[in-house]
Amino acid sequence: MIDERGAHEPPGRPRFHFTPPAGWLNDPNGLVFDGGEYHLCYQHHPDDDVWGPMHWGHAVSRDLVRWEHLPVALAPDELGWIYSGSAVVDHDGTAGFGRGALVAVFTHASAEGQAQSLAFSCDRGRTWRTDPGNPVLPPPAGEPDFRDPKVFRWSQGGASHWVMVLAAGRRVLVHTSPDLRHWTLSSELVPRIAEEASWETPDLFPLRVDGTGDERWVLSLGVMAGAPSGGTGTGYLVGDFDGHVFTPDGDEVLWADHGPDFYAAQSWNDVPSGERVWIAWMSNWRYADRVPSTGWRGVMTVSRRLGLTRTAGGPRLTQVPVAALDACRAPRLSGHDVVLPGAGDVLDGVRCRHFDLTLRIRVDRSAASHLELHTMVGGDERTAIVYDLAASTLSIDRSRAGTAAFHREHPTSAAAPVEPRDGRVTVRVLGDECSVEVFANDGVASLSALVYPAPRRDGFALRAAGGTVVLETIELFELSP
Repeated sequence: MIDERGAHEPPGRPRFHFTPPAGWLNDPNGLVFDGGEYHLCYQHHPDDDVWGPMHWGHAVSRDLVRWEHLPVALAPDELGWIYSGSAVVDHDGTAGFGRGALVAVFTHASAEGQAQSLAFSCDRGRTWRTDPGNPVLPPPAGEPDFRDPKVFRWSQGGASHWVMVLAAGRRVLVHTSPDLRHWTLSSELVPRIAEEASWETPDLFPLRVDGTGDERWVLSLGVMAGAPSGGTGTGYLVGDFDGHVFTPDGDEVLWADHGPDFYAAQSWNDVPSGERVWIAWMSNWRYADRVPSTGWRGVMTVSRRLGLTRTAGGPRLTQVPVAALDACRAPRLSGHDVVLPGAGDVLDGVRCRHFDLTLRIRVDRSAASHLELHTMVGGDERTAIVYDLAASTLSIDRSRAGTAAFHREHPTSAAAPVEPRDGRVTVRVLGDECSVEVFANDGVASLSALVYPAPRRDGFALRAAGGTVVLETIELFELSP
């Protein structure tokens, strides 16, 4: 980053996004709720700010916003590095570690291959021990990619068992077990995507379709290439699951987020409200090890509450920031029936680096072509969020968002289709030290992007092109957890 004096200035630490205390962070792991705490583990290299020998870093939170760092949960051992995985509360003690033990199921990775192993904690996740019987699930012959187990308890009609969803190259494998130790292959699935790409970090969970009593299942996948804005992304399929076989509505992968930086999303097990909440690594493998660093590197998205909404094409995933973030907001500005262009920019002179901004746009295609919101404005820098009224698309453009010299593919733009509802579109933007997350129409579309503006780039601007735009409401809050 370049400040006004031309000196290199590294990024500040985000205010309301999770980052490691030091070193490298990527995929979220071991997400489970237990004893009033949300556990967040993550792929971690504590000794350097680039990917290396993988550990599980660990933190806990009571609200999914404020986090307490704990000691590293799992470290490499004689069986290999600690790759991604999940965690469960073994309420019945099926694995033999005791009732209520926390059990992590993860991939051991070494030159000999990738296998699934167990670790457990009987003290609320403060200390972890690996199982002496590891690995519990060796790889099939000739399968170099066999990793990232997502495990959960499936119950129906009095029957229950453990389910493990695994990534194996371009296949997704479903295993079942009575005790987390003995696993049987139940089914496999080969989703379709245009580019040849491996899958990673699968997740499988049920959601209710808004406005109905229907329960559907969502299978999400980390896709290594071919995402909407290029490089890596998180895809998903909607379908049904009978405890052994996931049957998708179709084999064409949909996209959870159309921005460049949303990968390896994972949801929490055992959330007491019954809500489904997930979080993702906010980066892209094209440039993840090149982004600016000050001894730490890697950011998570905000935690997001998931839903399914009905569309003409079938049920589609929605995601909105968790409600606990609202408690961190301080009002800065509000307005009603604001006409652009008007007597002046309603955001003129407002400065805020960490913000939650919502626009409710009245869509009149005969009046204007598009609305532009510029955030993190200063000098010739800005991050542009644009709603195209004619094309019904929402985009984010970071080509002028600050330093981009670390990688040629960083100064990109990305777009998502967003149709008006009852003649209106609602756009919510979260801005933090090095990120922008955009949500449209209650989360029916989202775009997540890393940005690296220079210090004191904290202004805003609004403008309408091709005519007038009416903002029914505008609300700006400063965020300070």
